Amino acid sequence: MEKIQIGTYGSLKKGFHNHPRLGNKEYIGEDTIKGVMYLCYNYPNLYESSEDIKGLEKELEREHEIEIYKIDKEDFEMINRMEIYSGYIQKTISTKHGNTIIWINPKEFFKPGLKHLEAYTKETIK
Repeated sequence: MEKIQIGTYGSLKKGFHNHPRLGNKEYIGEDTIKGVMYLCYNYPNLYESSEDIKGLEKELEREHEIEIYKIDKEDFEMINRMEIYSGYIQKTISTKHGNTIIWINPKEFFKPGLKHLEAYTKETIK
């Protein structure tokens, strides 16, 4: 069965409510992605600081930890629909574990005034 490698930094991470959606998963490891993260409706919004986004606080840019998994194609298709429906865009990044698909926010979704996040943890969404 075909497996697809994805990176998670939000509700798909281990211990969060969407993690079971990964289905038959194989944990690969961790890496980081550079960007600025904000909280919107209890979900992380990650923006690449290389984008020209008016109001984005680029001085808050940092490396954010991602968990990397290989998942079945059927589970990937379901997660991809969920993420795209939620407004995220799919992007392939290069990690120390190879090419990895993640979902980030398009620059058009940025709204000044969102709460900045150092990291997405259970404490940040209380």
